[in-house]
Amino acid sequence: MGLIADKYEIITELGVGGTGTVFLVRHVDLGVNYALKLLNHSVSEDSRFIESFKKEAETLLRFSHPGVTQLRDFGKTSDGFYYLAMDYVDGPSLKDKIEKEGQHSLGESVRIVSDILLVLQAAHSQGIVHRDIKPANILFEKDLGGNDRLKVVDFGTAQIKQHLEQGDEIEVVGTPCYMSPEQAAGEPDIDARSDIYAVGVVLYELLTGHVPFEAASVVQTLLLHLTEEPIPFAERFALPKKIEEIVFRALSKNRKDRYSSAQEFFQVLQFFNAESDFNERERSQLQSSQKANPVARRSMPLS
Repeated sequence: MGLIADKYEIITELGVGGTGTVFLVRHVDLGVNYALKLLNHSVSEDSRFIESFKKEAETLLRFSHPGVTQLRDFGKTSDGFYYLAMDYVDGPSLKDKIEKEGQHSLGESVRIVSDILLVLQAAHSQGIVHRDIKPANILFEKDLGGNDRLKVVDFGTAQIKQHLEQGDEIEVVGTPCYMSPEQAAGEPDIDARSDIYAVGVVLYELLTGHVPFEAASVVQTLLLHLTEEPIPFAERFALPKKIEEIVFRALSKNRKDRYSSAQEFFQVLQFFNAESDFNERERSQLQSSQKANPVARRSMPLS
């Protein structure tokens, strides 16, 4: 199907997004498969962006963690397209799991989010902020023992998305349902606490089967992040008050009120990891409450 940068043989197209196209490729010399993101051509027209892109890519090349898809290479093709080549994960996403299974047990939700937080703790310690944590960017692969191993993907690409969508009043950096209030407001100084907020949204979704804020349009969804509070768990779900307090702190409108770090968020969740004998009982309670109480969420009218 052709070569990219004279060394990556295209096997198939994996997807097309706002920042470019992702291909499954094979390195012709190494024989290794990678996920290669070929960026839109417009990025080559801004020298300031290219300088920033190269600096961030170099940082990501040095960032190694078992919970991330490692960036292996980046560069520019002969016809002017920038690309990033990353480890390829052939497995389902957390988005797939939620769509298939709906609500997850408290124990499983905490375990998944704890793994995400460990990855973010390592990234934040090196000054790397993800900016687009969401279930679609959490993948699972099987380890040698046949167990699911979590991988966080797409580090750094939100910076690219910010450049490509500059001036677009609807699409700001991130994915609307998982964006922090400061991202929704278009603030430029996004830090690690935006990732904390997004993880709070993911945990809320795992526990309830739905995101806390969703509306008919992107703009309305962003307004909900800025102005509304999530529906308390007690109104619909048989969940401990303690987990609601933890999630709602992560979802604080003011980033100063959230956990100061991924490590702090991780530590407060470990109480529930220690209560593993409780997991099956509360899973049954969740399923019963789901049948008895239709899920509600903060929303805005269509008009």
